Amino acid sequence: MTMVKLLDEGFSWTRQRVAVVKPAHLNRGTPCAEWNLRRLLEHMLTTMDLMSNAAMNADVAEDGNALIAAGDFLKGDDPLSAFDAVVERALSIWHVPDRLEGTCIMPFGPAPRLMAAQISLNDAVVHAWDIGRTTGEDADIPAGVADELLKIDRRLIASLGGRGGLFGEEIDIRTSSASDRLVAYLGRTP
Repeated sequence: MTMVKLLDEGFSWTRQRVAVVKPAHLNRGTPCAEWNLRRLLEHMLTTMDLMSNAAMNADVAEDGNALIAAGDFLKGDDPLSAFDAVVERALSIWHVPDRLEGTCIMPFGPAPRLMAAQISLNDAVVHAWDIGRTTGEDADIPAGVADELLKIDRRLIASLGGRGGLFGEEIDIRTSSASDRLVAYLGRTP
C-alpha cells in the first residue's frame, strides 16, 4: 500500500473515532495516563500540523518537546471540525506529487519527508485507538493499516535510537490481531 493510500485510510478511520467524541468525553482519562481526552486530541492535532509544516519546511519548532506541546485547535467542544481542518490541510500537502521525496526539518533535525508523513499517520491512528477506548468503542485499527504501521514503527524507533520516552515499552501479548500487535508494540494494553 502506498503512503498516500495509508494516509487516506488511516485519517478516514481516525475521523470515525473523532466523530464519536462528545463534549462530556473531553475530560475523561485516556490510555495515555497523563492526558485527558481534550489534551490527547490537542496533542494529536498539533503533531499532525507540525508534520504538515515539516513537509513544507515551514515553522517547525527546534525544541524536541514541540511534538508533545499542545496547540490551540480545540477552541470549543467540536473536535471533529478541528480534525477536519487539520486533515484537509495535511492531505492537500501529502497528495502533491513527489511531496514524500527529499528531506525536511523536524524538531530533532533533518529527516526524510516520508518520516514526517509516517509520524503524522502513526500519531493519528494510534491516538484514534486511544479515543475509541476512551469513548467506549471497540475500535480495532484496520488490519492493513495496523500491519503497515507496525513495520513503520519498528523502523522509526530504530532510527530514533530507541523509544526515548515517546513510546511506551512493548507489552507482551499473544494475539493474531494486527491492531492489538501494533498498540502492544507501542506500550498499550489491548
